[in-house]
Amino acid sequence: MYDENIGEQMAAFLVNLLIMYLLILFVPLTLYAGRPLITLFFHLHQLACALPYFDAAYEVQG
Repeated sequence: MYDENIGEQMAAFLVNLLIMYLLILFVPLTLYAGRPLITLFFHLHQLACALPYFDAAYEVQG
């Protein structure tokens, strides 16, 4: 039932975890290459603040 190479499986799992962490970390950086990272959070904040207004406008039209 259990494989003998548990150490090898654990090492592979940790490598996969590291790759996923690096992807999550570097994808926003590459999308916003050349800009300060604060602009990403600023745009996300603007979008989050504007969402209730979009929702209210949609309800009025609907």
